[in-house]
Amino acid sequence: ICNSVIGSHCVVEQDSVIENSIMLTPYNPADFPVVGKNSQLKKVILDEGASIGNNVRLQNQRSHKHFDGEKILVRDGIIIVPKGSHIPHNFSF
Repeated sequence: ICNSVIGSHCVVEQDSVIENSIMLTPYNPADFPVVGKNSQLKKVILDEGASIGNNVRLQNQRSHKHFDGEKILVRDGIIIVPKGSHIPHNFSF
């Protein structure tokens, strides 16, 4: 974890790398954000209740400035995983 803010009750599993990101603290402890094993997040805001599967790469590889996807958004080059979204295993963006 480098240059990031990780809220309380957030879970980061083994061998995951988080850079320049924010994981928001949930109001409800049942909605804590989870980052699965061996995942890499760079410039990501992970909202409460969002979860990231294993082996996920969220790094804005195409340098989007603005993007509206089903489970992720990009604003000013920053990836946003909205509240309650689940990113499946082996996903890459």
